[in-house]
Amino acid sequence: MPLVPGQQVEALWPEDGEWYNAVVRAVTNKGIELDYEDGDFRADATEAEIRVKEPAEEESSMADLLDGILDAPDPEPEPGIEVSNEMAHLDAELDDGLGDLLDGIIDDEEEE
Repeated sequence: MPLVPGQQVEALWPEDGEWYNAVVRAVTNKGIELDYEDGDFRADATEAEIRVKEPAEEESSMADLLDGILDAPDPEPEPGIEVSNEMAHLDAELDDGLGDLLDGIIDDEEEE
């Protein structure tokens, strides 16, 4: 099990025999150095005292959410409702403006 600094793990705390969240600080010839979530530190952990945590599924970003909105098809008008040319033109302008606004938000988030 190749451990690397910064890796999220669960590690045994030998004093109470419980497993706690920790981060690998370093792997040395004396043992594995761990920073526990509660602030404790340990420099002599062994691989048998460590469980590698599975990476959490990435949460959807705001950009992904907004992309989904932008890519969604326009709803069809209700049957029996006629849409005037003027109303269709206003709808298209609104879509363009909203699209530009959402594109700006996505670009700002991706720069962060």
